[in-house]
Amino acid sequence: MGIAYDETPVPRDSLRSPRVPDNDRTWLTLGTTYRYSPNLTFDFGYAHIFVDDPKLKDVPDNDGLHLVSGKYDASVDILSAQVNWKFK
Repeated sequence: MGIAYDETPVPRDSLRSPRVPDNDRTWLTLGTTYRYSPNLTFDFGYAHIFVDDPKLKDVPDNDGLHLVSGKYDASVDILSAQVNWKFK
């Protein structure tokens, strides 16, 4: 179980890209292991990433002819699973 805070490397809204609208994030995670036998275990994990809603302000698009402004509603969910077999 854990929590993390990750600051964005993008210093201003005008430097953000519409393709990857990065912003500060807070991670909440948890995981568990189930031991089926002495040789076999299963690991499960979950993470939810709360992203501060990124904003774009007058960012040039791909062709450089238009400026893009907007606001994103961003979050991420990550599920993971793993099987471990111990060889003797």
